[in-house]
Amino acid sequence: MVHNKGMTIEECVARLEARLGKDDPLVVQLRDAATATALMEARQSLALREHAEWLVEYDKAIVESRREAEASKREWEASKREWAASRREWDQRIKDLDKRITDLVSGFGAYLSRQQ
Repeated sequence: MVHNKGMTIEECVARLEARLGKDDPLVVQLRDAATATALMEARQSLALREHAEWLVEYDKAIVESRREAEASKREWEASKREWAASRREWDQRIKDLDKRITDLVSGFGAYLSRQQ
């Protein structure tokens, strides 16, 4: 039994090729399998790298989205406070106007009473 501890696949194939010959079906199949495995590992590595890059971009987009949502929320709250202040001012103006109208009507009524 041959131990290949610490040997790479390429080293194992080269060793078999030296013993059996380069055209031996076992060596050819083993080389094909090693090539297919290497291609698959390369594709998998590329897919993992692309996925990792996508995750980084996704995380950045989520952070930016949260920042925008917070900014929008702050703007909305400021807008609500502004509207409430404007509404209070409007209500006060209407109240003042109602008082002035009441005083005017009352004054006009008193004037008419004096005229008679």
